Amino acid sequence: MNVPKLRFKEFNESWKQITLGGFIFERSEISNNDLLPICSLTIEKGVTSKTDRYEREHLVSDTDSAYKLVKKGDFAYNPMNLRFGAIAKYSGENPVRVSKYYNVFYCDTSVDSSFFEIYFKTTKMLGFYDKMSTGSLVEKKRVHFSDFLKFKIPFPSLSEQIKIASFLTAIDEKITQLTQKYDLLKQYKKGVMQQIFSQKLRFKDEDGREFPEWDNISLIELAGKNKKLFDDGDWIESEFITNSGVRLIQTGNIGIGNFIDKELKKYISDDSFSKLKCKEIFPGDILICRLAEPAGRACICSNTNDVKVITSVDVTIFRPLEKIANRRYLINFFCTPEWFDNVTKMCGGSTRTRIARGALGKIQVRIPSLCEQTKIANFLTAIDDKIIHTKTQLDAVKLYKKGLLQQMFV
Repeated sequence: MNVPKLRFKEFNESWKQITLGGFIFERSEISNNDLLPICSLTIEKGVTSKTDRYEREHLVSDTDSAYKLVKKGDFAYNPMNLRFGAIAKYSGENPVRVSKYYNVFYCDTSVDSSFFEIYFKTTKMLGFYDKMSTGSLVEKKRVHFSDFLKFKIPFPSLSEQIKIASFLTAIDEKITQLTQKYDLLKQYKKGVMQQIFSQKLRFKDEDGREFPEWDNISLIELAGKNKKLFDDGDWIESEFITNSGVRLIQTGNIGIGNFIDKELKKYISDDSFSKLKCKEIFPGDILICRLAEPAGRACICSNTNDVKVITSVDVTIFRPLEKIANRRYLINFFCTPEWFDNVTKMCGGSTRTRIARGALGKIQVRIPSLCEQTKIANFLTAIDDKIIHTKTQLDAVKLYKKGLLQQMFV
């Protein structure tokens, strides 16, 4: 029976198989109105201003006859990318233009277009598009509009459509709110960091007095000039790579902030670890990527889950002396444009651009007193905690919605 696993209790009848052409009508009007914006269709943002994504026009030639009209409530889809989710409802108030390569259509009043805005992008529908697409080459398979109109799919009564759309729209609004909060927190931290590291914003000690002026100290000096506290990872040949054992952090795993275990997908065996005399990474170690794209990316290894962890060549293991530097302060400084500019100036190489470990060690970091470092680190960590908490909430709501979409549609 065409009945979803999860539905509202007031509905119990089966979903009916109906042909899309029974309520969908093509809009094929060509617009030569240069005052109307030219838009593109993206999987992530739907119908969006072309300048938001493209620096040059390359989908169509710039002729008056090259654009279709799209009105509020119309749908547009890309025939070649429909199977990947390139279909969206235009919610703007004023008409826009899109490439005539796209198909544009609208739904009549017998259905709720907001319901189909969701339904057309469900996993099941994407799989259906892929199955029904045609073309001799996989990369050029497409869903022609004439075939799209013939699709016969199950969907509920108008009242249930409205109920489902209203419920899921409320969840989308929550996702939007959390996304905006997440972005604003990141922007706030970025602005605060600019103020802090330019010393326009300064902290005071417990007695309200000014802290001493900042010093310039090289990385190798922060490690007490001890090469064991400022050393590179190990050269690991591909023959030693396995699917379990000692976790291997490679240059691609180095980001900003905390080291995340789930990013690690490569290992070496315990025997190889002993044979190669690899250097073990411990929680609190700072890892700095010396390879460009860009060089200078740094993170703190914060969780190894009681499993040995090593890192590969082109990653420097940095263990600053605790009596000189706060590691959380440093990891935030390693996010600044000033840091990346200094590293970039020292990079070289004819094939793969990188900074030598010796050159990296000579780069100076602006260091306040340890007490002020701690205040700065605690302040920025509090913001990080809010960012992480908001991101956790956002991911949870997205996961909740994903589960609903799998169960609320036939």
